[in-house]
Amino acid sequence: MAYRITVDVGGTFTDVVLTDDQGNVRLGKSPTTPERAFDGIRGGLEVIANELGDEVGALLGEAELFVYSTTRATNAIIEQKTAFLTTAGFPDVLVLREGGKASAFDYETPTPTPTCRGG
Repeated sequence: MAYRITVDVGGTFTDVVLTDDQGNVRLGKSPTTPERAFDGIRGGLEVIANELGDEVGALLGEAELFVYSTTRATNAIIEQKTAFLTTAGFPDVLVLREGGKASAFDYETPTPTPTCRGG
């Protein structure tokens, strides 16, 4: 069975989506582990592997595609834990939220207002 696996490592949770060649979709969620990103990924994969009665290594071995995405760099900038360097002419790339859009210059689609949690 060929699998396609997509992983999103966020600031709090790591989400894993696995699809098979019949179009079945499985979801796994695990706490993000900042000190070692793969631990959180493995946790999400284990949720799926347990549902399928398989091992994480077997899922990865059958993967024909593995997509990794993360918000770690953006979170570090927002939390002021790192600097943001850009080339001349692109200082507003985060403000305009161009990254990740299907069409980076689609200014007609509104960007959701961010919510602030905590203090």
